[in-house]
Amino acid sequence: MFRTQSPTPSGYGSPAPSTSPSQSARSTSFSRVTRLIPILRALLIIATATVVLSAAATRLTYNFTPSEPRGLYFLAPGAPTRGDLVTLPIPRTLDELVRSRNYLPARFRLLKAVIALPGDSVCIDDVAYTANHVQVSTVAHADAAGRPLTPYRFCSRVPPGFAFVASSPPSSLDSRYAGPVPLVTLTRAVPLWTY
Repeated sequence: MFRTQSPTPSGYGSPAPSTSPSQSARSTSFSRVTRLIPILRALLIIATATVVLSAAATRLTYNFTPSEPRGLYFLAPGAPTRGDLVTLPIPRTLDELVRSRNYLPARFRLLKAVIALPGDSVCIDDVAYTANHVQVSTVAHADAAGRPLTPYRFCSRVPPGFAFVASSPPSSLDSRYAGPVPLVTLTRAVPLWTY
């Protein structure tokens, strides 16, 4: 008589190797850990992205006003130079005017260009706003609603520790109405996306 071998899980001919219960448990544990690795990687990527985006969000600002191009700006480190766009809190000299006329929210930051630094010459009179003998803009005596605006009359050199800021519209809330602003309150703003 002929002997035939019955099929085994691993194929015909050789019997399946026997595994002990401890080997089976190790294999199951390894399989579970292997399946967790992609999940752990995804969680690590999400956590890293959250930290990076949170840090980046504190370095971004959005300009809603028409005095400078609307859009997204990166708040860059470093001292501002002439011509830089900067953000600054509403100057104290304009605080009451802004609040009483509801021009802007209380903690709003302005976006303006630095036009003069310590030692530069600035003149603001009833007609024009000039820096280093170049006209920056005219000076309006009323806002868009016809309410009076009083220019900050000044014709001298910018004192140490201060700057003059401006935007081109004649009634822009800048140094033509606020006077010099402390350099320490200025943060450079680099356009990322504007329209």
